[in-house]
Amino acid sequence: MPDSENFEGAKIALFLGARLLVITRDLRAGIPWPGYLDFPGGGREDGETPERCVLRETQEEVGLALPEDALIWRRRYQRSNGRFWFFAAHLPEARQNDIVFGS
Repeated sequence: MPDSENFEGAKIALFLGARLLVITRDLRAGIPWPGYLDFPGGGREDGETPERCVLRETQEEVGLALPEDALIWRRRYQRSNGRFWFFAAHLPEARQNDIVFGS
C-alpha cells in the first residue's frame, strides 16, 4: 500500500506571517495530552489523502480554508500507534483575522 494511503492522521505547522499557530487541546479525559498545546490536525476520515485530512482538520479546528498548494513541506512519520503525516504551510499575517475556533 502506498505511504499516502496507509496512515492514521495528520498535523500542520501553520505560520501566519512570522507567527506559528498553536491550539490548546480539549481538557477532557480519554484523549492524549488533554489541555496541552498542539498543532491543528487530527484523524483520517473516509479514505482521505493526507493532504485532504490536514486541510479538513485545519478548517474544522481554526476556520481557515487552505488550498492544497499552500502545503509547502510534508513528511510521514511512524509512531507506536500508526503512521502520521506532518505538514507545514505559510499564510500572510492578515489571515489571523480569519481564525474561528471550532467546538
